[in-house]
Amino acid sequence: MTNYSDNIICLFFKIIRFITHIVIGALCCAYFLQNSCRRMEMERDLRAHSNLFEDSSMEVINNQIQDDLNAFSIISPVTTLNHPEIPEISTTSQNKLIKMSNCFFNQVHLLDSSGNIVLTASSGWSGWDIFLPTGEKAGKLTKNITGTKYYLNSSFGNCLIKYFNVYSNAGPRVFHIYADLLIENQKKKESLQDRVRKKSNEYAFLINKPPYFNYESNSYVLNFNGRVTMPSSRNFQVIHPKDTSYITITFGKIAQNEYILDYSYPWTPVQALSIALSSFSWKLGG
Repeated sequence: MTNYSDNIICLFFKIIRFITHIVIGALCCAYFLQNSCRRMEMERDLRAHSNLFEDSSMEVINNQIQDDLNAFSIISPVTTLNHPEIPEISTTSQNKLIKMSNCFFNQVHLLDSSGNIVLTASSGWSGWDIFLPTGEKAGKLTKNITGTKYYLNSSFGNCLIKYFNVYSNAGPRVFHIYADLLIENQKKKESLQDRVRKKSNEYAFLINKPPYFNYESNSYVLNFNGRVTMPSSRNFQVIHPKDTSYITITFGKIAQNEYILDYSYPWTPVQALSIALSSFSWKLGG
C-alpha cells in the first residue's frame, strides 16, 4: 500500500514538472515572438518615414537653420510659430525635475532655472496626471498594460511614445515619438493615434539618440556636455532621424531623484515632461 502511495505521489510530481516545463516553454516562445514583432514594427516605422527625408531635400534644409528646423514638421514648413509655451528657435529651456516617491505612487515637479514650479505630475495605475501651478489639469499621460506605449492627451499638444527593445538585452532601449505641433490654424479631423496607425505622416516624428558603446566603461553612453552627472538607464536625448546633431530634448540624472530636463523647439513643457515621465514607468521585461 505504501509503495502504491509513493508511486502516485511520484507520478503527481512528474505531471506537475511536465506542465511547468510546458508553461515555461510557452512563455519563452511568447517572449521572443513579442520581441521579434516589436523589432519588425520598429523597422517598419523607420522605413515608413525614411521617404520623408530624402538627401536632395536635406541639401536645401542644411542651407539655413530655419529650413533645418522645418524638417521637424512633416505637415508643412514652419515659418512662424507664435506660442508662449514653445521655446524660440535656437534657444533651450533648461529645467530640473524632482521625483518624490512613496510606496505605490510617485509625484514629479518640473522646476525652471529660477526654481519655480512649472508643472506637477502625479502617477496612478493607468499613467500620469499633469497639472499647472494653479492646480488646473494640463494633460493626461496614459499607458498600455506592458508599459511600452504612452499617449498624452493635452491641449498643449498630443504625443504618442512607443518603446521598442525592452524585452531584449541586446542593447539599450529604443523609442519613437509622434507629436502634434502647436501651430496656428492647424486642426485635425482624426486623432493622432489614428493618423499614426494609418501612417498619414501628418505629425512630427522623432526618435531617441542611439548611445554608443564605451569599451572603457563597458556601457552605452551619450555626450551630455556635462549637464548629466550620473549614469542611468533612463538618460536619453531626442533627435530628428536625419539630423542627429540637433538635440531637442536632453534628460538625465544628476542626483538621487533629481534630473535635468532641457527641451527646445518644437516641444511644449507638457510634451517634454510626458516624454520624461514615460521613462519612469514600469515596463514588462524592462
